[in-house]
Amino acid sequence: MRTERNAYRQVKSPYMSYHFWENQIQKKSVFEMVAEDTSVDQESLIVYLGFVDAEKDIFMSGWKEHANMQALIGYLVHVFYPMAYYNWMDRESLGFYIPMTPFRDMVSAVLETIPEAFRDSDEHTYGSALGEFREMTKSLAELQRQDALTSLREIERNFNRLFDHSPLRKMFIKIFGNAVEIPAFIFGDDEMEVFEEVVEEAMGMNLKTFEKFCESAYKEPFVSKIFIKRLNQDVPICF
Repeated sequence: MRTERNAYRQVKSPYMSYHFWENQIQKKSVFEMVAEDTSVDQESLIVYLGFVDAEKDIFMSGWKEHANMQALIGYLVHVFYPMAYYNWMDRESLGFYIPMTPFRDMVSAVLETIPEAFRDSDEHTYGSALGEFREMTKSLAELQRQDALTSLREIERNFNRLFDHSPLRKMFIKIFGNAVEIPAFIFGDDEMEVFEEVVEEAMGMNLKTFEKFCESAYKEPFVSKIFIKRLNQDVPICF
């Protein structure tokens, strides 16, 4: 089993390095950087991401496991926010991309392609907000797990409030501290209503069975191994 070994206070954690994630981007496909079928354990955090842009022919969503809080924060800072910024702000390219340059360099390059009038528009506030979310997330690296998670969920709410509002162009993120939090999200809660019978048909199990499946992710090695894979196969669209 993996342990964090007081990772929050390890200044030299590899997960906080841009070069660590640059290497991951080079080795893996774009889809694997959004949704990857890896095992879960007690230290894991799970993230669901969704991207839609009809104009750019983008529909990308899925589930991804992160080994610990440092891994999640590093991913958000060096992969998610650059990915969100580029695909939202760049209007010249079609398809979904993950930038392979440092965030500030990427932002400068994208802004050079944007007309001057656009820079003063309401649309430009989205780019500024992404930069602010990234800095806030980066500042959480030395916090204990629960404190960091509480702050991340506040950032998550603000992110979704800003970007999850149009069926033709939107971005969404949901962070789970453990697997047992997932059933309420998939089967419906105050923020998201889903027809239960539709989800049951897709997953082949009802809510009670799915709750037991999520609990087993930390008890049964086989379930731990296939858990994220099942989510990506059966419920890739949840936003």
